Amino acid sequence: MPDQRELAAILLKHGYTGTKKIGEGSFGVALLVEDTDGHKGVCKVVDVSKASSKETQEARREGRLLSQVKHPYIVRYRENFAE
Repeated sequence: MPDQRELAAILLKHGYTGTKKIGEGSFGVALLVEDTDGHKGVCKVVDVSKASSKETQEARREGRLLSQVKHPYIVRYRENFAE
């Protein structure tokens, strides 16, 4: 998992600033972020640096699936990126 400074740099490169950690699991963290317009969102950071190729493919598939979910009670998916 990238350290706090590396994570801040990655988020900034994509137009976000992290405001605080709101969750943590065995594969990553969830951060409350804000874009340059002040809109808030959640960034799920998954560390795949030590994952098998199958686990990496599953993480990418999860991103694709999340992009297809449209439901009034589920937070809207915006984008994904890999570093």
